[in-house]
Amino acid sequence: MKSFRLKNIKSFEDTGEIELKPITVFVGPNSSGKSSLLRFPVVISQTYLDDAIAPIIFHGKYVDYGNFDDVVHDHSGDTVNFEITFDYLKLTHFLRYTNMASALRHAFREKSLTKSVKLNITTRKSKRNINVHQYTITIGTEKFFSLKETNDGYQINLYYLFFQKGMSKLDIPITLPVHKLTFEKFIIERRSWRRAISRAIEKKAHDKFNYSKNQLSAISEFLTPSLSRFFHKPTDDLISELSEKDKEVVEYLNKVWETLFAIEAISNALDRYLNHFSQNMNYIGPFRTDPKRNYRQSESLYDYVGKNGENVSMLLRQAERDQHPLFKRVSNWFSEAMGYQIGIDEIPESNLFKIKVYSEQKPKGDNLIDVGFGISQILPIVTQLYYDKQQDNENRSRLYSRYSPQTFVIEQPEIHLHPHAQAELANLFVERILIARIQKDNTPQILIETHSEHLIRRLQSLVANPEVAFTAEDVSIYYVEMDKTGTSHVQKMNMNESGQFIERWPSGFFDKGYLLSKELARNASKKAAA
Repeated sequence: MKSFRLKNIKSFEDTGEIELKPITVFVGPNSSGKSSLLRFPVVISQTYLDDAIAPIIFHGKYVDYGNFDDVVHDHSGDTVNFEITFDYLKLTHFLRYTNMASALRHAFREKSLTKSVKLNITTRKSKRNINVHQYTITIGTEKFFSLKETNDGYQINLYYLFFQKGMSKLDIPITLPVHKLTFEKFIIERRSWRRAISRAIEKKAHDKFNYSKNQLSAISEFLTPSLSRFFHKPTDDLISELSEKDKEVVEYLNKVWETLFAIEAISNALDRYLNHFSQNMNYIGPFRTDPKRNYRQSESLYDYVGKNGENVSMLLRQAERDQHPLFKRVSNWFSEAMGYQIGIDEIPESNLFKIKVYSEQKPKGDNLIDVGFGISQILPIVTQLYYDKQQDNENRSRLYSRYSPQTFVIEQPEIHLHPHAQAELANLFVERILIARIQKDNTPQILIETHSEHLIRRLQSLVANPEVAFTAEDVSIYYVEMDKTGTSHVQKMNMNESGQFIERWPSGFFDKGYLLSKELARNASKKAAA
């Protein structure tokens, strides 16, 4: 996922394009809308992981985004809109290996000057159901196709005609009405689409050329095979040679059909990409589970610490038991960043174990529950970031892992941490990116919501450090602020290669320490004069 954009969602009229880099950070005042932005990719993921039949799942496995009336901006209206941008090269790897896929790859190379494919979705609440109201695919900067709900179905608008050698832009879009169209999540469902477009082709032939279904059957052997089968039948009216009008009809219908078929192929690729994206989602919420004094052994295997970190003990236990490098990596990070090491002690003659924390001052170790709360809060984050889900789960297909990276969405990682440890978090995030590059894996995306000035300052320092292969192009920072009317606005805070911000920061974040110092000096002067 290259970027996303929200319209008429939560406190946002329009977020503008939110570009996702290897590290993307959302900052701003409390209740300004940061969490709504950060959680949107999580909503997409839980939609795909849920068995419910609905285009979007606001309340699901990971987060409670609210019901539709909570989500729609200003709690009024019946539509919400979101747009997702995909890297076209990565998306092409999710196309089925067919002649159509090869032709589409060629067309993408010709038209995708911005190297992107955009999917724009509007959902509408109708009575108690949520429907896909509008569906648009844009290739590069050119609108390729749109679908809009009508009173008796949907209307297709084609802006390009697709054929095996490329694409041609239409001066006037071709419109086709379709009925009884269904969706898998918010993507067109394949079998429903095939039935709908075959009927639409038949109607177009009648309306534009006054050809009946029997006349289409007579020329069916000249139609592209996937279209021909809808009209081919034993008939005495079969012809062996086309008239000039027949040729015009065949050429036109074949191009329209190939275009509709291409839309199906692109939609299937989007569906497959989003499914893999959802499988690779790692969401960690703002409230991590309190540690326990003892944990029960489990025969189950884990690859996710859980949204509240509830499975971190089991993940570490299986890594320690299997002598997996994960355990050593986690312990080493705590040693270097905070001066602690992590250990696991089995409780004799029981099915229990405990997590211990060791330091120079406490060589015998303390139970995790008896040390500072900050360690237990950061432990799930460190563990999940160091765990390679795609490498270790033998049941997970690696076929597309190169093109669908792991995504980490982390809320307030700095909770209960000392400023020094908050800064070390930035090192952890950057290290995770650099490890993937060294191993030639697909670079993960880490999305963070934070109030930590120390974390951001360290990111700046790492960008400026010539010895670290991390640049300003690897990070996006967005400042979210709500105006007096209750509408939130997003400002991208661009950074140069020296780690300095190009735009001036809004008041109340980086300048707060300076303002408090001035306040202290004034009050001290008043007290001295009293």
